[in-house]
Formats: sequence, C-alpha cells, structure tokens
Amino acid sequence: MRDSYKKDENSSTLTKKETLALIISYFAKYKIRISLIVTLVVIMSLIVALIPLFTKHAVDVDIQSKDAKGLLITISIASFLCFLWWVLSVVKQHLLANITNEIIYKIRKETYDNVLNLSLDYSDSRPSGRTLSRLVGDIESLKTVVTELVNTLIPNLFLLLSIIVIMSFNNMALAIAPIATIPILSFSSYWIIFKGYSNWENYRKKESNHTSFVYEDYSGIKTIQSYKAEEDAQKEEEKLLFDIISAWKKAVRFGDSLNIITLFCQGLGYFILFLIAVKFLKVGPESIGDVLAYISYMGLFWQPIRSLASMYTQLVNNLSSASRVFELMNERPSLNKNANSYDIEISEGSVRFDSVSFSYPDEKDKLVLDDVSFFVKGGKHIALVGPTGAGKTTIINLIARFYDPTKGKIFIDDQDISKVTVSSLRRNIALMPQDSMLFSSTVRENLLYSNDASEEKMYISCKRIGIDSMIENLPNGYDTRIDEISLSQGQKQLLALARTLISSPKILILDEATSNIDTNTEIMVQRGMKILMEGRTVFTIAHRLSTIIDSDCIFVISDKGIKEMGSHSELLKKGGEYKALYDAQFAICH
Repeated sequence: MRDSYKKDENSSTLTKKETLALIISYFAKYKIRISLIVTLVVIMSLIVALIPLFTKHAVDVDIQSKDAKGLLITISIASFLCFLWWVLSVVKQHLLANITNEIIYKIRKETYDNVLNLSLDYSDSRPSGRTLSRLVGDIESLKTVVTELVNTLIPNLFLLLSIIVIMSFNNMALAIAPIATIPILSFSSYWIIFKGYSNWENYRKKESNHTSFVYEDYSGIKTIQSYKAEEDAQKEEEKLLFDIISAWKKAVRFGDSLNIITLFCQGLGYFILFLIAVKFLKVGPESIGDVLAYISYMGLFWQPIRSLASMYTQLVNNLSSASRVFELMNERPSLNKNANSYDIEISEGSVRFDSVSFSYPDEKDKLVLDDVSFFVKGGKHIALVGPTGAGKTTIINLIARFYDPTKGKIFIDDQDISKVTVSSLRRNIALMPQDSMLFSSTVRENLLYSNDASEEKMYISCKRIGIDSMIENLPNGYDTRIDEISLSQGQKQLLALARTLISSPKILILDEATSNIDTNTEIMVQRGMKILMEGRTVFTIAHRLSTIIDSDCIFVISDKGIKEMGSHSELLKKGGEYKALYDAQFAICH
C-alpha cells in the first residue's frame, strides 16, 4: 500500500539518546579540533566567571582603600580578559564553522548515497516529497543541532559549572541560593523535554505531509489546471498548513513553559540570596563587594540557563529532524544480499523463470505472480500483454532485479541472478519507459550518462539511430543544454534510444516507448527500435497490440500468471484472451 501525504509518517524508531549519540559520533574524526574548541570554551567560561571577582576586588579593596592605581590595574586586567575572550570567541567560531560544514557535508553525502542504493520498494511505497523533505529540510535542521551542541550547549554547561565552583569556593553560604533551585529546574526541564519531543516530532510529520503534497501537485500541475482543480488544491494546502500551524503552536506553548519555570527559579534564587545575606550572614558595608559579586554571579548563573531554555524549542525540534535523517540513512535495501556475489557475464541473454511467485513487501498477503515459469532463448523478442495490474511490470522489475521473488528463482544465461552483483546485472540490462528521463545537462552528458563508452561510439550510435542531424541543428550541437531548449516527447525518446544503444545492453526492456509521440517521429523511433533490438533479448510491455505483431512470442499475463503464449497468428487461432484483446482494440480503431 503506497503511503500518502494525507497520512502521518510512522514515528522515528530512534530515541533522543540514540540520535544524540549518532550526532556526537561524527565529532570523533575531529578529536584534535574539538579538543581545541573545548579548551577555548573552558578558558572563555573561566574568564566570564572571574570577572565578578574583579568587581568584588574593586569595591571591597581598591575603592575602600581609595587606591586609584590599584583600581586602574584591576580595570585594565579585567579589560584585557574581555579582549582575550573576544579573540578566543572568533577563533572558536571559525573552527566550529569548518567542523560543522564538514560534518553536514558527510551526512548529506552518506544519506543521499544510501537513498540511491535502496531497493525500489522504498520509493514505491512513499511519496517522493517525504524523502526530499528529509534530504533537504531535515538535514538543514540537523546542521543547527550540530552547531548548537558546540556553540551553545557545551559553552553554557561549562560556564554554569565554572560559576558554581567559584561561588562555592568563595562563599558556600551564598552559593546555596542558585544551587537550591537546581532540583526544581532539573525535574521540570526533564519532564518538559520528555513530553515536548513528541510534539515537535508531530510538527515535523505535518511539514513532511505538506512537502509531499506540494511536490505531488507541482509534478501534476498540468492535470490540475486542465481539470480546473486549482481551488481544490488550494483548499487541500490550506488544511495541511493549518495542521502545521496547529502542531507548531502546541509544541511552542509547551516549550514556553520552560521559560516560565526558569524565571520562577531565578526569582526564587534572588530571594534566597538576599535572605541568606541579610538574615543569616548580617552583610555589612565591608562586604558589599561580596554581595555585588554574587548578584553578578546570579545573573551569570541564569544567563546560560536562560540561553539553554530558549535553545530548547529549536534543539528539540531539530533533534526530531535529525532522527528522521539518521532513520533514512539507516534504511537498508530489501534485496537479499549474497556474501559470495560475483559479476555476471551475459553472452546469449536467455531468461528463465523457475516457479516464481511474488508479492510486494507492503502487501505480503496479496500475490501478484503465482508459480510463473517460462524460458526465453537469447536474442528473442517477447511481448507482454494483458489488463492493467496483471503483473507485466512486475515481471520486468524482477528481471532487472528491482525486487527479489517471494518464491522461486530467476536465471539469466543459467546464472541465478540472486547470486550476482546488482551493478553488473543492470549494466547488461536497459529499461526504456514511456517517458524517458533527460537530465538538466548537455545533450552529450545525457547520451554518455553512466556509460563508459567513447564519444566516437556516441557519434556512431546517433548516426545509426538517425538523430545526428537533429542534434547538430541544435543551438550548440551536442553541447546544448537540455533545460535551455524545448524538446518534443518524440525527440526525448530518440535521445533515450541513442543513450540505450551506446550502453550496449544484452537485454532490453521496452515499456511502449512509441506512445504519446507524433506519427513522423514514431516512424523514426520504430526504425531506431529495430536497430536497438538487433541481436538482443527484448521484453516489450505492449499497450497497443499493433506494435508487437512481429514478436517472436507473446505472453498474455492474467490472473497472477501467463494464461497464453505464442506468436500473434498462433494466439489469434486459439481464440482466447489475446484474440479478445486484439478484436477489442481493432473495433476501437475502426
């Protein structure tokens, strides 16, 4: 069952701890630079923590004794430390930026590389927009997590620890004030973060739904406009946007409670400080600097806590994005792996199905093919016909090993394809769909896409297909960019034909490649097809039976298997399903 943007994704299987552990693991490669950053952070934290002591010294010593020179020295040392803090901050930011960008580059590459190697069932079972949402938006959010960990979380924790240590050594009684509020703050923070994570996870799901919808609708914009369905699309998007806003408000409202608790604890801490100072310590003028220092420390104590509280919303939101990225990175192909796989060598191109049954991974109880067996000699042209959903596409997907059979085996030149490397198998198989994909690059780059062939072979192949003059008449010939010109569907098919011929496949799979093109271009495409099919095993999914009359054998696919097989004339004489299909099309045409 294909997933839809109307249904929320399943929650990530990764916990917050696992996600953080994976993020931190990427820092392992940068131990020296991370150690340097942490050292800088420690020094900067100590500088910030020491500044109030200079305030205390200036008030209690320099000002009390009216020592102007001493006061100037105290101010100078404090100013130098502030300048040093700024220099260290610039160095730290530079190091952090480099590490962050390198880590995100690595994560982007690993995630994209993994997506490219996933089995076809992954992309078949979910909207493309959801995967794009993770590859683009969620990775960008993960970048924020990586930055915040080093730039905000670690410095603030060190600063907090430094302040507590200095306050405790200087006056343990006054240090009780902020420390007394830590249990309340810790318990509240843990509860809010624990509960709030699911809210932000839900928000990311709603965003993913919207991305999937936008991608799907934009891809089908022509259909939307032709059916005048713009208003329906707008209403659907409004609903999805409302879901996003509602989920965001819920998450933010819950997260804001952490700021309220932080302010409450801060006020409670000041109250305890003054209570201890006045009631128990009987603070007098001679120790006013002590109190001023502790008031500064109280401010410094709550500064990192407020910073962490304000960071909470962003961090938890982005942490849920990070878990979605790592979940995608951890996806594994569903194709069975063989430790002793070898590169296949195909000479004849014979294909044999041995009692093959198949059901799609997300519908395991529903058989698409049931105990299918056949043998095709190398170099033969086989046509697959039958009603929609009968299993024609499934058969070619199994030959190209986009899926593995649920039961049975498939052999090419008597080699079990489950025991060969997927890359070597697909190098020998070419698939031409109805709408061939051309990339936004030059004609030359499209023709040589993933081919090791020389440009000489490219020129020869284009000449054989008969499109050399068409290409040369383009603005920049073979160096014309596809995205800068308007090609007809027929021209795209001709370029795809040439690209396939250059790759020299042993087995060719055609999905009615002459549909949706004009008559003149169709003649060129059919001529190119004949050239392409010479000496190759060909499987054609036929929608128009007139295009496969000359096939060596026609398989009529129906009811989870092959109901009839034979040549065009043999099947007409049988008077079975093929004849019924042919007569129905003939009647429509006449």
